[in-house]
Amino acid sequence: MAAQKTVLITGCSRGIGLALVEEFASKGWQVLATCRSPDRARELAALLKKQHQPAAIALDSADDGSITRALQAVQKLGVSQLDLLFHNAGVAGEDNLLKTTRAELDSTFTTNVSGPMVITQTFLPLLKAASQPKVVFMSTIMSSLEMNMGGGMACYRITKTALNMLVRQFAGDVPGLISMAMHPGWVQTDLGNSVGPAPLSPAASCSGMYAVIESASSAQNGKFIDYQGRRVHW
Repeated sequence: MAAQKTVLITGCSRGIGLALVEEFASKGWQVLATCRSPDRARELAALLKKQHQPAAIALDSADDGSITRALQAVQKLGVSQLDLLFHNAGVAGEDNLLKTTRAELDSTFTTNVSGPMVITQTFLPLLKAASQPKVVFMSTIMSSLEMNMGGGMACYRITKTALNMLVRQFAGDVPGLISMAMHPGWVQTDLGNSVGPAPLSPAASCSGMYAVIESASSAQNGKFIDYQGRRVHW
């Protein structure tokens, strides 16, 4: 019988993050679900209890101290390796480029780019202990330089494009680690519905992403892939 795999997911209190918890738990994984305020995440707490998973762990990607404490909490659970780290947490930031301030862009960058960088650095020893460790960074088709001819979502687009380069850097700088940028599709979340009626349910998106991640090998290292396994233009 294969050993149980372990995944740590950020931003699990709602939307895609919550659906990811349900998807991985239903497939028999140990799920380490994180969010900024576990005490307020009642739906997540109920789901974790139902699926016999550990309680949610506090993790704020903009706070280095929080990241360190999250690692300590994981170690206290006796977790010795991570098979997958899934960076789902993110913020949209200012929509209008002409109204975007330096502080607004910096704040969005901290959560969407430098946060995932530090989290990956922090949990890298646990990832390296796994036989085929993977890190997935939630990106978006709106980050594509080739495909982006529309306006709006300024901070989100800019920082997610930077995140894509972070994926490439990890792919090149950390041997043995499979790093991927993932486009989840146009999903029915607060963010997805803010630009129109999204056609894809969180459950359908996460089911597709799970299949892509499970089958991923070194051939997908450093690639930008959608929830159906299709390559996305940088």
